[in-house]
Amino acid sequence: MKTKIIFIIVLLSFLGCCKQNESLPVHGLLWQIKGNGLSKPSYLFGTAHTPEAIQIIDSIPVFKSVFTSTHQFICEMLPDSTIVTNPFSPEKTKKTLSFLKPWPVADSTYAILLTDTQRNILDSACQTNKNINLIEWGNIRPMSGINLIKSIKRAKSNILTKSKVTAKALPDNDSLIVYILDFYLLNQAKLHQLKTIGLETKVERQIHHDSIVSHIPQLSYRTEVDIFIHYLENNKQIDSLNGDYENKLMSQYFSQDLDKMLHTKAGLKTNIELINWWRGYDNSEIVKRYIIEKRNAQWIQRIPELIQETSSFIAVGAGHLGGEKGLINQLRELNYKVIPIEDTLIE
Repeated sequence: MKTKIIFIIVLLSFLGCCKQNESLPVHGLLWQIKGNGLSKPSYLFGTAHTPEAIQIIDSIPVFKSVFTSTHQFICEMLPDSTIVTNPFSPEKTKKTLSFLKPWPVADSTYAILLTDTQRNILDSACQTNKNINLIEWGNIRPMSGINLIKSIKRAKSNILTKSKVTAKALPDNDSLIVYILDFYLLNQAKLHQLKTIGLETKVERQIHHDSIVSHIPQLSYRTEVDIFIHYLENNKQIDSLNGDYENKLMSQYFSQDLDKMLHTKAGLKTNIELINWWRGYDNSEIVKRYIIEKRNAQWIQRIPELIQETSSFIAVGAGHLGGEKGLINQLRELNYKVIPIEDTLIE
């Protein structure tokens, strides 16, 4: 009897170690989900929220057949028409800057805050760029000015034009400039008459955004102006550094390296990141906690029920897939078999 008890304890310990030592996902963007009572498999795909990421579809030969084999498309959030047709809308910019103090105020205007040197830099920027009018700056807060400069640059660069995507894949609105992979897939789902579902609402997304914002010290008007002028004076170098970061991340994405993407120094590509960058404040752990881990925990509560109902294609940011708290590992812990799509071709 004693021998049997010892054997059982050793066996349970061994099984526990095996489960703990199960390798975490390191490669692959398209995964099959099956088992645990599913009558039909579902699929989990890691996106990148950029236009050039659409090219990844061509490097996955079975992508189209897998996509059209499902009956339901699940994404992070179903966007409204304003966000889809105008990613740089004033409404979206206002939400991004919601943590800042009110602007303008009587005792904090450009005339009061700018030094002579800073005023010359702003004058020069207005003269160089015809899209900027110095008269308008009285009503445009400094951090919004950064968004304005960025938007002008995006419009000029034409990151992705309609000619690069088939006409049927594009939304009806001709004013669209940037068409990211997530919107492309959503539109494809509608074209194939798949039911579309968002894992979270706009309110829930805003809660996660506010959670990050709450950890950022509120800026003084003086600091805000300094940051804006610093960007005007150094925007080429700053954009170059951001470009290097984005190129590195996209290289990892196209090589489908989940492990490297997970460990790349990450941050929000918004004004929040610019502020923290210049102030020497590292927000990568906050982003990981509130943008990745807490949302994963919320989504994993919904996904089992959704894929139980019907075969689904789940498309979320690739950063949500890997790691101990990633969706792949959490689905495995719920006893689903989650394997790279390449492995399913061997079976």
